[in-house]
Amino acid sequence: VDAAESLYLQLADSYENNKAKALTVLKCLPPHLLGLNNPNRVKEILHEATQLIRSNKPSSCGTAGYLFKLLLTAPASPWALADQLGLKTTDPTKVKFHAVVYIRDLLMRQLKVGQADLLHAAAFEPMYGALHVIRSIYGELEPGEIDAGWVELTKDLVDVGYDVWKVVSPVVASDSPEGHLPMDTDSEGVKKLQKVVDQSLAAKKVTSQMNMKDSVIKCKILDPFNASEAFPDEIAEDILDDLVSECMGKNSEEKSVNEDLNKEESPDEGIETEEYFEHDLSENGIVKAKEVSSQMLLLCAWRSVKELSLLLGDLCNAKLNSLLSTDQILNIASFLMDLLAQTKHRGAFEQAYLAFTQLCSCLWTSSRAALHSHPSQLLMQLLDSITASKSGAAAKKRSSASASGLCATRRSAGVPFIVQAIVSTDPDPNNAVFKSAMDQLINLAMNKTCDEEMRVHAMNILRALFRDTRLGDCVAGYVERGVQVSITGFKARSWAERNAATLLFSALITRIFGVKREKDSDELSAKNCLTSRVFFHRYPSLHGFLLKCLEECVSTDREVTAGTLELFPMLYPLLLLLSRLFPAPSESLDNPHKLSVFLPLVEQCAKSPVLAIRKLTAKALVALLDSHKTEEFGDKLVTQIQSEKLNSNHLHG
Repeated sequence: VDAAESLYLQLADSYENNKAKALTVLKCLPPHLLGLNNPNRVKEILHEATQLIRSNKPSSCGTAGYLFKLLLTAPASPWALADQLGLKTTDPTKVKFHAVVYIRDLLMRQLKVGQADLLHAAAFEPMYGALHVIRSIYGELEPGEIDAGWVELTKDLVDVGYDVWKVVSPVVASDSPEGHLPMDTDSEGVKKLQKVVDQSLAAKKVTSQMNMKDSVIKCKILDPFNASEAFPDEIAEDILDDLVSECMGKNSEEKSVNEDLNKEESPDEGIETEEYFEHDLSENGIVKAKEVSSQMLLLCAWRSVKELSLLLGDLCNAKLNSLLSTDQILNIASFLMDLLAQTKHRGAFEQAYLAFTQLCSCLWTSSRAALHSHPSQLLMQLLDSITASKSGAAAKKRSSASASGLCATRRSAGVPFIVQAIVSTDPDPNNAVFKSAMDQLINLAMNKTCDEEMRVHAMNILRALFRDTRLGDCVAGYVERGVQVSITGFKARSWAERNAATLLFSALITRIFGVKREKDSDELSAKNCLTSRVFFHRYPSLHGFLLKCLEECVSTDREVTAGTLELFPMLYPLLLLLSRLFPAPSESLDNPHKLSVFLPLVEQCAKSPVLAIRKLTAKALVALLDSHKTEEFGDKLVTQIQSEKLNSNHLHG
């Protein structure tokens, strides 16, 4: 029994593997060791799991999920759940169904609280715990257990999930979700804010603790004891009130919170409360309260989106997709696409991407014609929404994902993930959808007549595709054009476009030369370099392109024009790329793409007024110079320094 209790306590462990192993062992033990055949004991565990679901501590919902998985195997669970749901009869074969109904009812109550006051819900009734446990129970569901009741329940849960998104979307879809606080800054709003923060941080009940009555050291008080000797009068009164409320079976927590927020203060308490709020309404107090409350709000919002999207993704997999009709699956696909397009919080849209990837895999392999062709339609709609003009006629043709506009900041947020999920799960060996998308994106990124925001979206999506390891062989044929797009992007007037070009160039360098092996940023491993013959054999068009760009940067002396310094941002990626190339042993033998043609142009970069360019020039010269010509080049430099009058920048270079 003691060993079983110890295993039970491991369900609250901080490591997921320990929880899973403990649950596996507990399922193999006789039920009576934990009292799982006793309805009262099962009710205690059910109550404990419910409190964990309502906790705003993220790890608590994971423990609640394992507790419910354990309850599904308990012989007394049918009676305990029937009693909680008010059922006159029970059916042991519907334990999972009744458990989901029980949590669905809890989620509905939490949703109502969130619709009334999201900040209060984030502190006391977060919705992500219930969604996580529902997802855990669906993971235990077998295809043979699915019936009409499950279909109807799933339909209801999907609708509830859409309502959850409506409640939390103002936070995660905000331009600045990290500091979003949807409430007025008047005195009443600040008072309410302070109340919620104080209660949630200082006076909230401990709901994440496991039942450790049998595992802790028990003590008895043998001498007379006065509570006032250990606690102040105020705390002692609170303890007594809690004990009385618990004995009377009242849900004191929820009532006290609502009363504190809504009721008017009594005359006796007016002076104390006024002094309390007068202190907290200082500028520092307001700022501190808003910082804490915005963090609670964001945690509740993005974790709710995470659990909701993962639940919808699980419902669409091959094991459970019989729960949903074709129209429901299509609606879920549109919903996840909207979610990815609108969400600004990275944690939220990264988890939504996992769900959308799972959904796309299901759609591509579906035997239903309407589902099989849907991913390519979604991709075309997204690309059309990016390239669509801002005219009214074109706006009407936009997909639902672009109805509210796509995020041009935060590296296009979830937009690249949509394209990545669709093309990476396509089972077609010809990759027709991927090739079509790449051609459109590269053409858009190189089109200087289109809107700047379109080119930024195109480069951010290309970056995501070049980084995806699942597309390694597919993207190899587009590296040349990708390098041209990224280097050309450095010439853009807009900082947003240059930034997107920088990120794309970084992804391409990793794709071409591999992940950096040296920890020191100044050191470059030979494993991250290529010979010129190999590089230009793979990407032949880059030889002429790089040479042309380098000539453009150094052909004329534009260092100073009317007292201003003219910079060439394109020089940086050019020199960075050339510094990773070195001459092949057979450089001069039947080689149409000689590396030596770059040497005179790179030498001219040594007189640049920009220190970073001079440093990169030195690295590039070391890489480009043939080892047999090192002594000759050194003599040339010494002669040039002695015979010519060079300025400081040129001399340093």
